[in-house]
Amino acid sequence: MSGSILNLLTSNREGQRRILAGEDEEEDKDRAVALRDRSRSRSPTPEKDEDDDLEEQDDLAIGPTPVVPPGGYTNVRDAEEAFIWLLKKIKVDETWSWDKVMRTIIMEPLYKALNTSAEKKNAYQKVSNGDSIGC
Repeated sequence: MSGSILNLLTSNREGQRRILAGEDEEEDKDRAVALRDRSRSRSPTPEKDEDDDLEEQDDLAIGPTPVVPPGGYTNVRDAEEAFIWLLKKIKVDETWSWDKVMRTIIMEPLYKALNTSAEKKNAYQKVSNGDSIGC
């Protein structure tokens, strides 16, 4: 057989395989274009929003971000300061209920800074009453 006939048979078999598999060359092209366009639309670094800048400024205003050490805090004062930092970060004030605070922060790592609910609620009351000025 000549090369052109062999190529024709091979392409015909590939076409039959695609038809049997329910594939379409146009679908393949569309997928390739969509993938190409999606990869082009992604920027290598995320663009900063004005809101992001404001959040960073707010975080700087309340001090550096505390990190829960491995094994937790060794004293309650440091743990309470970290928890109060978290409350200030989300801008808790006297209008927030304890339930709203809990729903908002429960997934945050600093939520675990204090061990008991009583300690957490006490820190919340300090913030909501304005007693945490020094923290």
